[in-house]
This record gives sequence, C-alpha cells and structure tokens, in this order.
Amino acid sequence: MHLNNCSFLNNYAKNGGAIFNQGTLRINNCGFHGNYAYGEGDNICNGKGGKVIVDGKDCSDGTGIVHYAESYSATKTKWITIGGTILSIGAGIAAGILTANPVAGFAVGAAVGAGIGALSAGLIIEHKFDINYDRATLAATLIISDALSGAFGGCAAGSMRLAMTSATYDGINPEFTYLEKY
Repeated sequence: MHLNNCSFLNNYAKNGGAIFNQGTLRINNCGFHGNYAYGEGDNICNGKGGKVIVDGKDCSDGTGIVHYAESYSATKTKWITIGGTILSIGAGIAAGILTANPVAGFAVGAAVGAGIGALSAGLIIEHKFDINYDRATLAATLIISDALSGAFGGCAAGSMRLAMTSATYDGINPEFTYLEKY
C-alpha cells in the first residue's frame, strides 16, 4: 500500500492507533498527530512480516513513528494451549483426590479448567497481532476444552479416591473389608 500526502489525526485503536501493518507499506509526506493505541504503537504498529518505508527510509524495526510488535508464533500459541490443558487436567486430578468425590472433583476441575482456559486465551489474544483469526472463537474453544479437561481429571481422580477410601485392607486377610457409611 502506498500513502502519499495524508494526515492521520486523533485515531484510536488497540494496536497501531493510526495504522496496523503486516504487509508492505510505503508512506510519503504524511503527518501523524494525536494518535493513541491502548496496546502497542500509537501511530503505526508493524506486525511480524510487515515492512514500513517512511519517506524512503526503512522503519520496519521500530524506528521513528513505527513501533515493531513481535507477535506470538503458532508454535508458542500451541504450547500455551497444550500447557493450559495439562494444567487443567492436573488441577482436576488434585481436586478429585482432595475431595474424594467425583461430582465435586468434576465441578472444581471444570471451574479451575475454565479459569486456566480464560487466562490462556487472554495471553494469546494480548500477544497475537494477526488480524486473521476470530478472538471469540479462540477464547470459547480454550475455555470449554480446558473446563472439560479439568472436569474429566476431577471426575476420574475423585472416583478412584472414593473407591480407595471405601475399602481397607486388614493386612492379614487378603480380602478387602468394606467400611459402612453412617
């Protein structure tokens, strides 16, 4: 894209108050004033793979009015997602073991898993500047999948712990003696 003799005044956005770029942008004789980004780059935010030439000078690395923002790679995003799932399962297992109740383990695991999913989604959304993905779908997918992972871990561990505490081994007789519940 080529911009010639333009003015960018009092614009506001998350990243790149006036312009967010991931392509090739050539700017000649343009003015920027009063632009604000609540994320990164008040005037121009240049994302990964972007190139910005201002009045003949390459500013892609964050020189002058251009701010370079390093976006999370697909690999880093994948590891955040996998880590969230593992943490959710672990939290569910811990809840199930501590409560010795599959229903409580399920509920606590699901709640903690949803929280972990929300944190993972927030981290990815905050640091991924690619405009070609749906943030709401990403958040919903991570929250639901981590909630289910935590619920599964909690229910499984709660069931096993309940089964283990419902029986005792007397050490002499190789059979289990079941405790009566009052």
